[in-house]
Amino acid sequence: MAQVQYSEAFKKQAVQKYLSRGNRPVTEIAQELGTSAVSIYLWVKSYRNETATASHLPRKPDSFSASEKFSAVMEFGSLPENDKGEWLRKKGLTSEKIGVWREMMEQGLRALHDKETAAERKQIRNLEKELLRKDKALAEAAAIIILQKKSPNFSQRRTSCKC
Repeated sequence: MAQVQYSEAFKKQAVQKYLSRGNRPVTEIAQELGTSAVSIYLWVKSYRNETATASHLPRKPDSFSASEKFSAVMEFGSLPENDKGEWLRKKGLTSEKIGVWREMMEQGLRALHDKETAAERKQIRNLEKELLRKDKALAEAAAIIILQKKSPNFSQRRTSCKC
């Protein structure tokens, strides 16, 4: 079987398709391009080695950090509708992936809010218990003061009681 020589432009296009493939298997892309999956893997590896930072090659969406995902969601949301498609292609993302990331962030914020409100509810319960205890102590102190005013011998009898 003869070995086929591919142009640099073709290899770069194959690498581009590989990096922006989403959930598609590499074999499907290879079949679409008329080459092997092994060749695509080798081209990706060589282009990543050529460019130490690989800045001109879009990354896989799964390799984004949480802060990069947050920035992408925020940037995507601020774009006008007619610029969103171009931005997605440039970043190698899909609107579905942005939607998934947005939902993940919203769920995280809801969970954080629920955790905060649960802690706040617990703190309110504790404060209400403490307030009730202090109200009872205040009522008892007020009753003692009133009894002392009515009967001067009350405090003497109370301390001398051997109950």
